[in-house]
Amino acid sequence: MDDLANALLSHPQVSEAEVVSLPDLAARPVAAVVTDGFATGPELREHLKTAVAVADIPDLIAILPEIPRTAEADVDLAALREQLASLPTVYRFVPPRSDVERWL
Repeated sequence: MDDLANALLSHPQVSEAEVVSLPDLAARPVAAVVTDGFATGPELREHLKTAVAVADIPDLIAILPEIPRTAEADVDLAALREQLASLPTVYRFVPPRSDVERWL
């Protein structure tokens, strides 16, 4: 998952990136990013296509105001997983299922 986080960090507008697994939510890892600008989930997904295999691209790329941290400034994985699991379904990427959806 470090490769995926590093690929996200290579985007010029991403200042922080963490990738976690949420087996109850998604089969693939889930990414959380903090941006310095106006990067969108689809833009970050396109960026990842140049750096990792398409099968490794997360089902969910959440743009957060900050990554939760512990008192020691480490990533608080439990808080991050809880935050990601509580996001509305509308933010989860669903790949196109037909030519019409791919065109849209």
